[in-house]
Amino acid sequence: MKLKKVLIYSSIILILVIFAIYYKINHDILSYYAEKPQKSLSIEQSKHLGVYLGEYKPLKRRVLLQDNSSIYIPNAWIERSWQTELDFFLKATATPIEGFNFTLPLLTDPPNTTANDPPLSFDYGLDLTPESLYSTLDKSTSLPLIEQYPALRHIPGLGFQLYLHKLPDVLVFQLIQKESSKKRWEEATVIDEIEMVRNF
Repeated sequence: MKLKKVLIYSSIILILVIFAIYYKINHDILSYYAEKPQKSLSIEQSKHLGVYLGEYKPLKRRVLLQDNSSIYIPNAWIERSWQTELDFFLKATATPIEGFNFTLPLLTDPPNTTANDPPLSFDYGLDLTPESLYSTLDKSTSLPLIEQYPALRHIPGLGFQLYLHKLPDVLVFQLIQKESSKKRWEEATVIDEIEMVRNF
């Protein structure tokens, strides 16, 4: 009888230890990713998470490239930057943090661009003008300026994304283009400007 009780208690302790180890491993793995700033992949996801804020509208909808093809400029959308938090049951919820995510979903990506392509694998891109760049910096923060500079990058299938510390009323982008995809971006020339006006 005593041996049976020992076996039962030992089994319960073993199950609890295994569960604790399993919980700890999963919590650590999920927490590692949860602590990083996140970006929504669509307006629908952003609204579902409760971080969507509104849109920036372009003052002109179509921009010509050097080969006379054109790019359609849709509205850009803005959300609060966010990260996930885990509850006791490891359920993740979105928690807003400092800063904002700007997404400009250019609809006319080159037809050969796929999700497996490297960023900016084609011959045009966007840069913030120096004035717009300055207007997004947070002068009250203790972060070094180099860490405040927004990094604009192209995500195939999604568009151009940008992290901003502040939301100015107007953002102006330079549309730059290389003569060919083999040229370096330092050799790209500015062919137009895209002015985006805050609409919320």
